[in-house]
Amino acid sequence: MLTRQVSVVLGLLLNTAASALAAPEAYNVKVLQAVQAPDRRLFEEDGVLTIDADSRALVIKAKHQSARIPFDDVDRIVFDVNAHMRGGNKGSLLFGIVGALTIDAKTIQDYWCYISYTSAGSHMATVIELPKDVSGAAKDRIAGLFPGKTTAAELTDKVEAVAKDSLDTKSKFDLTIDPRHPLPEPQPDKALVIVMMPGTNPGDRMGRVQFRVFVNGRVAFVNRMGTYCFAYLDPGDHIIASRYGDGGGLRMTLDAGQSYYLFDNIVLKGQSLSRQTKELAMFEMDGLDYADWKVKGAK
Repeated sequence: MLTRQVSVVLGLLLNTAASALAAPEAYNVKVLQAVQAPDRRLFEEDGVLTIDADSRALVIKAKHQSARIPFDDVDRIVFDVNAHMRGGNKGSLLFGIVGALTIDAKTIQDYWCYISYTSAGSHMATVIELPKDVSGAAKDRIAGLFPGKTTAAELTDKVEAVAKDSLDTKSKFDLTIDPRHPLPEPQPDKALVIVMMPGTNPGDRMGRVQFRVFVNGRVAFVNRMGTYCFAYLDPGDHIIASRYGDGGGLRMTLDAGQSYYLFDNIVLKGQSLSRQTKELAMFEMDGLDYADWKVKGAK
């Protein structure tokens, strides 16, 4: 009799453990979408990522978008661990900063997850932001489910303080939106640098404030919220800095034929640059306008 009771108890425990292991894991996330029509824009909304190991699928649900991605359809997953803060009202700010740069004595990080997959023969991609308190667990779980398909980029360019008087802050520029949305190609003898200023709040696009990015003290990029621009730079060491209020710069070694993707981020007292992965940058570029700029008065 005792042996049977023990067997029943063990069976219940094993069934409970098996159910727990098979139970879907759900995480509250931000879901990012790049919209191309009628106007290019980025928007984000609250959503839920469910890792359903039993049915072998990643399920993403939000108010305006959803996806069910079978494990076998996943092509690649990239974690972009360099975090950033975006412009917008208080409700649309995503807090974070790259490397050792601090805001009010705090270093804050968020984690982006780019998921590339195939659906009905077409290439698809989605991007979610994992909150800090679950990012490690979710990242480890996803990496374990997709060995060989998951990478985590850690782009650790040195952050440097930049004196304002070392920058050309007096020049004036005209900026217009180019509807052609050009996508630059690398050149064998130059380094391609693309600077983006993502804005996920619709009100971001209404501003006409210009945000400049300097290379070795001279203006090389001019954006406003919701735009991108690019330049071809000589290989070698450069200090690439942003300055609107209190800002900082990245010391970067650029190689010929390579491409570099930077976000110009709004921080509490100005701007800050962060380097991002190609996957995240190209995804967001679909929702940005191209900033065609020139020195004011130039023809």
